[in-house]
Amino acid sequence: TEPFETVGHSALAMRELRGLHIGELNKVAPWTHQGGGTLKGAAPLRRAELTGGRKAPDPDKVDPLWKVQSFGFLPARDPVGIEALFGTVFEPFAEFCELLPALGFTGKFRQKLDGDPQLQARMLRAGELDALQELTDDQIERAFCVVGYTMIAYWRGGTLAFSSGVVAADQGSQRQLEGGSCGIDDTKVVLPAFLSKPMLRLSEHLKRPPMIDYASTVLYNWARIDKNGPITMSNVRCVVRLTGLNDEEWFFKTHVIIESEAAHAISAVIAACAADNDDELLNQLMLLEEAMWRVVRACLPIMYERDETGTPKCSEHIFYQILRPLIKSGPLTFDGDTQNMSEDGGSDGAAAPAPRSLAGPSGAMSSLLPAIDAACGIQMTSEKLRDTLGKFELSMPAGHREFLAEMRGTMSIRKRILLSRPVGGEPSEQHEALVRSFNRVISRVLDFRWQHWSYVKNFVMKPGNISHAVGTGGTTFDFLQQHITDTEKARIRSQCDG
Repeated sequence: TEPFETVGHSALAMRELRGLHIGELNKVAPWTHQGGGTLKGAAPLRRAELTGGRKAPDPDKVDPLWKVQSFGFLPARDPVGIEALFGTVFEPFAEFCELLPALGFTGKFRQKLDGDPQLQARMLRAGELDALQELTDDQIERAFCVVGYTMIAYWRGGTLAFSSGVVAADQGSQRQLEGGSCGIDDTKVVLPAFLSKPMLRLSEHLKRPPMIDYASTVLYNWARIDKNGPITMSNVRCVVRLTGLNDEEWFFKTHVIIESEAAHAISAVIAACAADNDDELLNQLMLLEEAMWRVVRACLPIMYERDETGTPKCSEHIFYQILRPLIKSGPLTFDGDTQNMSEDGGSDGAAAPAPRSLAGPSGAMSSLLPAIDAACGIQMTSEKLRDTLGKFELSMPAGHREFLAEMRGTMSIRKRILLSRPVGGEPSEQHEALVRSFNRVISRVLDFRWQHWSYVKNFVMKPGNISHAVGTGGTTFDFLQQHITDTEKARIRSQCDG
């Protein structure tokens, strides 16, 4: 039933239901009774299977990198690799990218940079005014990714209690930790100029905060293994990794698959908003519902997959204890940050940069649900939610923000259907079909949000043994329930309901 699908049951619950043969009646063929009529049961069960996303586009296409089209919110062409930065001022950052899992996690990366003035000077050149002049949009996006990951490794690498092998330049900054391992005493409070200036230069150009975000960890952090193959878990790899753990790879790749499959939903949204007649609108609503069904039923469960030994491919404990502390939100001061000066000044009374409050990469930075909310006329009654999502949108690529602004300035599908309601309350089969299709789309959005809530419970609240969770973006999740309620209210009452 529709309410049953909307709840979004866990994978464990679904296995139990299959063991109880729940839904088996749907699989029987129609049969004929003595009166000669054919009786049909519920609609046949749908199988949710991945499409493999869109085929690899022409690498020479000149469309804007973040133009929202057939690839949804993935870039208009496959991301370039770190080799695209060789021969540019960002080459020293690219050279270290493959070493991040070995050096950044333990903190030796910080030691390496602090002890190499020549390397610092090479990196500092990437912060000069003309550093980006000869680079393409693709190279600049890749540079933002590699500099951001380098910043995280320097900022927080070796600071976790289980980090090992860290030897700081100043022996006094070492400390003995649990289990006999050693780590750098604290995270960096001020990012040195050879890292801060390149990051600030890229941030200013892209009009995004100077922090790794959803775009740099997911949307532009993948490559096809078979260049002509599909976008699937087995044919996609992460270009840049922080820990080198399979759990990190699986976590971010799952989001790549979600965005890839959701491209069909975004294509349907664009077509539905531009539909010239009700027949075309109905067709696009059906395609949108089907695409969202696929995302929820075939993509989101990937996060919980296990290998042949039963080991999770992305352990909630490894995510919570290892990856999350490295990419979480936090304050950081950028040396030379003239755009964010402290009113109190430094210790000597002179003007000094103030700490920036940086939001870590979060699924809330994805443009997928905000676009569907705008198209479907789903309102947000929570002021806290509006403020939070508004801050997250600052971390979206400029092309995505422009797309959302355009969607929000267009009449929603919900309003269009309401305005087309037959005058005088006369029943209309065509209008009722639109209402039913629209409400099924709302059910899929609810399904997505329930599944997202299960992510929060399984990957944050459960391993942290906490009842009040905070995401990597630095926000609490108490507003999610209100957003679910707002989504439910977006359903259109059928005339048949009285």
